Amino acid sequence: MPDAVAEEIVNYALEELMICKVLAELYRVELRYPPPSYAYNVRVCETKKVLERLGWWSEGRKGHIRKTLEVRLQSAAYCLIALFTGMRAHEVLRIKYGLRNNWSEEYVEIDGGVKKMCFVLSETTKLEARPASYKWQAVPVVKLALMALEIGFKRYYDTGNPWLFPSRKDGVFGGKQALTKNALGHNIKTFCKIHDIRSKGIVWNLATHQFRKKFARTMVRQGLGIKALQDQLKHYDIEMTKIYGDPNLYVELQAEKFELSAELLEEFVGSQIPVIGGGAEELNAMRREFLGLTKKDRTLFLQSLPSKALVEQTDDGLCFYRANKALCGGDKSNCRPGDCNNAWMPAAGKKRTLLWRKTENDRMMGFFKSQPLKVHFLKSRNEEIQKLLGQLEKLGACE
Repeated sequence: MPDAVAEEIVNYALEELMICKVLAELYRVELRYPPPSYAYNVRVCETKKVLERLGWWSEGRKGHIRKTLEVRLQSAAYCLIALFTGMRAHEVLRIKYGLRNNWSEEYVEIDGGVKKMCFVLSETTKLEARPASYKWQAVPVVKLALMALEIGFKRYYDTGNPWLFPSRKDGVFGGKQALTKNALGHNIKTFCKIHDIRSKGIVWNLATHQFRKKFARTMVRQGLGIKALQDQLKHYDIEMTKIYGDPNLYVELQAEKFELSAELLEEFVGSQIPVIGGGAEELNAMRREFLGLTKKDRTLFLQSLPSKALVEQTDDGLCFYRANKALCGGDKSNCRPGDCNNAWMPAAGKKRTLLWRKTENDRMMGFFKSQPLKVHFLKSRNEEIQKLLGQLEKLGACE
């Protein structure tokens, strides 16, 4: 799956999550005008009013509008969950209704610090005699997809269906089956057609396995180790993880990383964007040298930079990583951007983010006041933040 296709899928899927509000309104109409107390035409009239008010009424598909909306919501939610967790299709479809059954947020101690981790809860039947429960690490946007499904499909749960992706086989309301993989596969292909998501002029032929491969490739790009990737993908054999998606995955990713590094270096060195971080002075010196070169020499200068060091993306900026100048020792969790000569951070818009982090660290210090090691780590983080705030003030880039 090309990056451009993945980006379009995510953008459209986030928009489609709003369909849950339409389905919730339709369910409220059903509850307000239940049969046989109210005539069929009364419910139809009220349903039409809801769809017109929310911009979804269409004479051409008025008999299938609910089914259409349910399919689109399920497709959108599946795309986000699968793309940001790497879960197999059957594992996504076995997610149960209710956040207490499918979502977990935990504080995990990592490398002397404490981080909030999010997990999707489900089951797998891969190489298992019986369904086995597992946790897949996720990002907060996945929670939005889970909540949208809960809002949009409450009518199914209220009649006894325990699954977050309920089946509506033959339009029967009240069944207790989960959506099938075949139905899901058909629905996500339709998703690409509806939104005209193309690659090289052809509508992308989307399939469920593509998300897992894209997730693996994206995580390796971001520097995730092979053991951590194996754990997330729930592979029993690490050799499967190594070749997942493409036998030459790591070779290709290194080539991509070199190309991306060159693009980012050109963007930073060739502009006058104010930067902070321990490497700001060195970057400004490189900019002055760059401005004094001819057009041809500028090209050669930029081409030479990736051979000196490749750029790594960090939470707030870039790391022009050189081992002899790295204060972190190669461990990103120990990043000290205020001091490290490898760190470049755009100054614009950073003050509010840094102040918020400082406030959160203060709150966590109160929470862990009986654990001196954690308090010491949080204090060191705040000291680093204070250095960056001081650099912002010198630049006058406080907002």
